[in-house]
Amino acid sequence: MTNTQIAVVNTIIGQADDLAKEHEDFYEGYIVAGRKALYELLGKIYSLSEQLNAAADREDQVALLKLALASQHGIRTQENTSDTTVLALCRSCCTRKYLTDSLVCEVCQKSEPHHL
Repeated sequence: MTNTQIAVVNTIIGQADDLAKEHEDFYEGYIVAGRKALYELLGKIYSLSEQLNAAADREDQVALLKLALASQHGIRTQENTSDTTVLALCRSCCTRKYLTDSLVCEVCQKSEPHHL
């Protein structure tokens, strides 16, 4: 190889290394950080859902949450809408966008071992 060819190869390898580093930074900065933030948020929703489930006046609180959704945000819920979904809707103040959050929490609640 000539010196010019070696320089071109080294330039391409250097650019590829820079691109690999940029990809790694993007993955760590956005993908991993986004997942961590999502899991923290799901944990908070789950904790709030557990608090609501343990409340003596749970039905009254859910009714008030549904009323607030309807009056403040124009979001109507059905009679059979789960309490966790109502919480997720209150958090997002929009329809459907965050319903997967409530589904994740509901699966966790159902799979959690209950102590007698």
